[in-house]
Amino acid sequence: MENIQDYSSLLSEICNLYENTLLKNETVHSTEKKEAYWQMGRLISEQILIQTKSGKPKYGRQIMSKLCKDMTRKYGKGFSLRSIHYMKHFADEYKRSQINRTLTWSHYCILFTIKNLDDRKKFEQLAITQNLNKRELQQQVALYLQNNSDNPNDFPLTPRKAAPNIVKVIKDSKDAPAMLDLGFGVTIEADTPSLKKYPHGTYLSRQQNSKYKQIECTSSERYCYKGTVLQAVDGDTVKMRITLAPKIQITQRFRLRGVDAMELNTEAGVAAQKALTKMLKKQKEITVYTYGNDKYGRYIADLESNDIYINKQLIKTGHARYISMTAE
Repeated sequence: MENIQDYSSLLSEICNLYENTLLKNETVHSTEKKEAYWQMGRLISEQILIQTKSGKPKYGRQIMSKLCKDMTRKYGKGFSLRSIHYMKHFADEYKRSQINRTLTWSHYCILFTIKNLDDRKKFEQLAITQNLNKRELQQQVALYLQNNSDNPNDFPLTPRKAAPNIVKVIKDSKDAPAMLDLGFGVTIEADTPSLKKYPHGTYLSRQQNSKYKQIECTSSERYCYKGTVLQAVDGDTVKMRITLAPKIQITQRFRLRGVDAMELNTEAGVAAQKALTKMLKKQKEITVYTYGNDKYGRYIADLESNDIYINKQLIKTGHARYISMTAE
């Protein structure tokens, strides 16, 4: 990356600011949190402006990406690329005197999803005058984005490459009994002596005769399961019974990847839940592709049955909208 000295100074300033405010006090007041993020955004914006004026317009994209990686590596969550963009927006679009004391940083992050500045201002005033909490504001903005999207039924995702019944051999030591990692933190002792010959980390595919065959695959090709739906919890969350192995089943909640439906305390939310329930009732067995957990402990998942991609189908019906679920 060019201008590494300038970047190092910027990174140092932002780290010092973060450590002396937000990291130092977990119960930091909302006003102090907004001030810290505004200051970070100002530092980023000023550095990008300097480099742009010196003939390096690509520096902005580079600095955002590198800050995301370096801050996440150093502090963990809280510094996604989107969050860093929001910090810059905050400093670019608001003077200190314009920052409303009743709105939290989360309120402003929700508002930044509205590209039209006039519409954003209207929602900002609505949140202030009606004293909306962040969940209430998020519901209002989600409905606005769905109604004002140029392509409301677009869904850019597809299920990843994966197959059910792939397990991983686990051995604590060379002579230890072979265990099979089935996923979801469930391990079982290998049920046949022939599995003892496989070293730790070997991937096996369970065949229809319940025997295992060694295969080559990456870890991302695992965590795919067959299951049945027990309940559509709401318009973007389902409860399912998953088959991990013969006679081994678990119950889990899954959040549909890329899907955002309104809350159940709204008419649109109830309609989304009914639409998802009706859609799932037509499918006897569903393939689940998992992608890790969200902040509520639910597994992010794609659902597919008879070549129907449930996530995309729900968007196409207009009962939910696409949302990027990149970790923040």
